Amino acid sequence: MVLGVAAAWFAITKSKVRAIWCYLCMVVCFFAIIMGSSDNAYLALAALFGFLPLILFKSKTGIRRYLLIIATFGTVIQCIDFINQAYADTVIGLDSLFEILTNFNGLIYVAAGLWVAYIAACLLSKYSRNWTGSVSPALVYGWAGFLLLSVLLAGFLLFHANVGGNAEKYGALEKYLVFNDSWGTNRGYIWRKSFELYRDFKPMHKLFGHGADTFGILTVSKLGAEMPERFENAHNEYLQYFITIGPMGLISYVAFLGSAVTRMWKSLETKPYIIGCCFAIICYITQAVVNISVPITSPVMWMLLSIGMAACNQRNID
Repeated sequence: MVLGVAAAWFAITKSKVRAIWCYLCMVVCFFAIIMGSSDNAYLALAALFGFLPLILFKSKTGIRRYLLIIATFGTVIQCIDFINQAYADTVIGLDSLFEILTNFNGLIYVAAGLWVAYIAACLLSKYSRNWTGSVSPALVYGWAGFLLLSVLLAGFLLFHANVGGNAEKYGALEKYLVFNDSWGTNRGYIWRKSFELYRDFKPMHKLFGHGADTFGILTVSKLGAEMPERFENAHNEYLQYFITIGPMGLISYVAFLGSAVTRMWKSLETKPYIIGCCFAIICYITQAVVNISVPITSPVMWMLLSIGMAACNQRNID
C-alpha cells in the first residue's frame, strides 16, 4: 500500500520537492518488497505497473515518469543481486521469484535499456517541439489491449501446465504455474481443503458462512493433525470470507471495494491526488489473493479507502 501511494504520487506530482520525497519512499519500498522474500508482493507490483499506464500514458510527462519508475525498479533488483554476490557469506540471501529474475543474464541490459529510454524521452521533451503535451488516446487503448492479452496468456499457460500436463516444459516457473497441494507454500492444500469443507456445509452455512473469524476453529476441528502448521487461516482473503461469511458476504465485500476503486478512478481527472489512495487499494486487493486481512495492515487500508472516498465526495468551495 505504501508503494502504491508513493509511486502514484511521484508519477503525477508537479512539485519538485514532493517528487523527490515520493521517489525516495518508492525506492525504499522497492528494496523492502524484494528483501521481504515473499512472492505475493509481486502481485502488487504487477497491479501497480499494469494499471499506472492507463493514467500516465495520457501525457508525455506521464510516459517519462513511468519509464523512470520501471528503470528504478530494474536497478534496485540489480543492486540487491550485486549485494547478494559480494556479501554472500554475510547476508541471508534471497530466493523464490527474485532468484528467477536475477538468473536472467540480460537483466543488467534491460535495466540499462530502460534508463536509455528514459533519458531519450527527457531529451526529446526538452529539444523537440513535437514531444510536449498530451499523446494519442490510442496509446492507452493499446496498453489496455496488452493487459488483456497478458491475462489471456497467463490463463493459457495455467491451462497448458495443469490440464495439458506440460508442467515440465516450464522449468523454474513450474512451481508457480502448476496447482497442487504444495503450491504457494502449501496454499494449494488449504485451498483445496477449504472447498471440501464448504461442500459439507449445511444450506444456511453455504449462503452465509460458518461464522466470522471461525476459519481456524473450523479447520482445527475438522482437519486436526492433518493440517500443516500456520494454516489457521486460508491465506486468501476472498476464500477466507467465502468460508466464514459466505458467498453473500463475499459478494458484498467485493462489490464495495470494486465500487470504491471505480469511484476514485473516475475522480482522478478532477482530483489527481486521490490517485495515491486508489492505487494503495488496488495493490491491496491484488495481493489479497494470497494473503488475509491482518490487524497491522487492515486499518491502513480502510483509512486510505475512507480518505479517497471522502475526497471524491468533497465539493470544491470557491
